[in-house]
Amino acid sequence: MLGMVAPTFAQHEHKKADEQQEAPASGPAMMNMMQEHMTMMDDPLRRSAMLVHMLPTMQESLGLSDDQVMRMNQSTQQFKERNDTHQQQMKKAKEQLDELLASEDSPPDRVRSMLEETASHGARMQALAFETAAEMKGMLSAEQRAKLSGMKPMQMHHHMMTNMTMMEMMQAMHGGMMSGEKMGMMKQGMMNK
Repeated sequence: MLGMVAPTFAQHEHKKADEQQEAPASGPAMMNMMQEHMTMMDDPLRRSAMLVHMLPTMQESLGLSDDQVMRMNQSTQQFKERNDTHQQQMKKAKEQLDELLASEDSPPDRVRSMLEETASHGARMQALAFETAAEMKGMLSAEQRAKLSGMKPMQMHHHMMTNMTMMEMMQAMHGGMMSGEKMGMMKQGMMNK
């Protein structure tokens, strides 16, 4: 089932990232970001990806110890490194797929193979986020897990807005699905304003 979800999710994320790069961070764009954040809380895979980036910033709201924060930051860093590798592999597969699709005489079985490879990388990124979030939630006490699961989407959004930088929020909301290259371009764009 994960493999069937991945192509659509990966294609959707790629398209949304392109659209967001073009749109300035204005009032309507911020409202869209808030609406997207609220709906992503209902999707367990996207929520997991968001938590990978959010949990280390929740020391005060969840009562995390310094040791928990340190271990969560390590998990987040390891996630980012492994996710970057998957993104690079996915980018290469996508480039190969685009080359095949540009040719009218590409063998259908080769196109199918590249579609499956691209989807496989997307599924691996989703699984990595889910596994990392589960590992990080395992670092929480029962009381902390209850606090986290009791937080409403608006509380999570408020936490992001008051405790995270814009770049951290973008990474959290895109669940690590945004390539390092695209994040760099967005960061450069924000610095030029």
